[in-house]
Amino acid sequence: MGKTNYLKILWGVLYIVFASISCWATAESLNLTWPSIPLFVCYGIAIGFYLVASIGATMIANAFNKNKWIEHRSLLLIGGILILLFFWIITSLPTNTHTFLYRNKIADVLTEEQQTTNGYLKQIQSGQAIDNRIIKDTTTLSQKVKAQCTALEQEIQNELNPGFGPESRRIKGTIADLLGIEKIEDLSGNDNSVKGRQILSNQYRKIIYSHLAQVEKNIESSYRAQYKLKDQYIAQAKASEKNINTWITAWQRGEVSANEADEIKKDFNDKRLMPSYSLIKTCRTYVEFMNKQDEKRYTSENLTSNISNIISVYDLWYEFLFGSYKGSMFMIFCILISLLVDIAAFVFFYLVVKD
Repeated sequence: MGKTNYLKILWGVLYIVFASISCWATAESLNLTWPSIPLFVCYGIAIGFYLVASIGATMIANAFNKNKWIEHRSLLLIGGILILLFFWIITSLPTNTHTFLYRNKIADVLTEEQQTTNGYLKQIQSGQAIDNRIIKDTTTLSQKVKAQCTALEQEIQNELNPGFGPESRRIKGTIADLLGIEKIEDLSGNDNSVKGRQILSNQYRKIIYSHLAQVEKNIESSYRAQYKLKDQYIAQAKASEKNINTWITAWQRGEVSANEADEIKKDFNDKRLMPSYSLIKTCRTYVEFMNKQDEKRYTSENLTSNISNIISVYDLWYEFLFGSYKGSMFMIFCILISLLVDIAAFVFFYLVVKD
């Protein structure tokens, strides 16, 4: 009767533990990326691939075992490497990393999507972007005109060249150009006393400021007429904001799960978030984006949300390798965790099956 090898039993239990973690992560990633594939099928694929990968790792270990005679050692090594390449490095490792990162980051991504997208939807509702442009244009014009008006007053008050002369006339022409008018009418009066020059300066200031007020009104009227937003877009923005908030509130209460592919991808991202992206793109004239990244994200030809990128294992890795993924350091940490989990499982598998 054979003696029970409790150490091998321990290695087997540890292999099952680490392999279970890896297979769970792979299956969850596959289901998030392809929600149409049933979860039990994803688990079947994960378990099958992982067993093959474990065999591949054992083949590599045996190829380096000089204490054991192997007829085709190099072929065994090449076969093991190819198995690990296709069944682990291309499949298991990326999907495990994806699940570990997704589970830790999805809450932050959801919160950021809600705040940023709703912020732009509110701008569409309020017309704040147009108000800001009006304020910016009128303020810039006002500052320039008032600076030239001060220069005109100083020139009129100049003791070395008192009164209204050629330089004053040049400054007055500059102000007229800024205001977009043909000219500012000349004022009569040859009193070059201090009091007379002060009166002349005050009168020019009143005339210039009166023109400035009218031009500012024209700027506002022009903006309002040119950028009048249709009521249907305002209504859509309100409805989109409500739809996003409804789902987020349900998620915060635990009524829906961000870990369920159908709920996060189909119900939230596809039905609620992406229509909001499309609306923002349509109404981008009425939106002031916080940065160039946001502008590209909400107005590109092929709209893709941050939720879409983190749901898909391929989009996530593409962003990490070739894009501008913000969480690069945490991604590297997840890669290391995935490596350690799988390597530990492979070691325990080898210890179980070796002679």
